[in-house]
Amino acid sequence: MTYGPAPRIESASERDLPHVRALLSENRLPLAGVEGCLDGMRVARFGGRIVGLAALEDYGREGLLRSVVVNPEGRRAGLGARLVAAVTELARTRGVRRLYLLTEDG
Repeated sequence: MTYGPAPRIESASERDLPHVRALLSENRLPLAGVEGCLDGMRVARFGGRIVGLAALEDYGREGLLRSVVVNPEGRRAGLGARLVAAVTELARTRGVRRLYLLTEDG
C-alpha cells in the first residue's frame, strides 16, 4: 500500500502516547522509557493516525536513535528514511555529535 499525499512528520505529544505504545508493541519494540523520549520523538501522520515514528534519547554530545518503526503497509516507501532524517536533524540542532542505533534480530 502506498499513501497518496505524503504523511506529515511532526513532533509527538503526550496525547500520542497510546498510539505510540500500540505501534511499538505491534512491532515488538521496547516500550520502556518511551515516555521520557517524547520531546525527541517525531511521528508520521496520515489520515489522522500515526503510521510511523522515530525518537532521540539525548545524552549531551551523544544520542540514541530509538523506536524507529513504520506500520507494515507503509514500508518500502521511504517513510522510515524521512523519520530518521527528522530525528537526525533534531539531534544536530541539540548539539549531538554522535548518534547510535541499536537493533535486535527478531
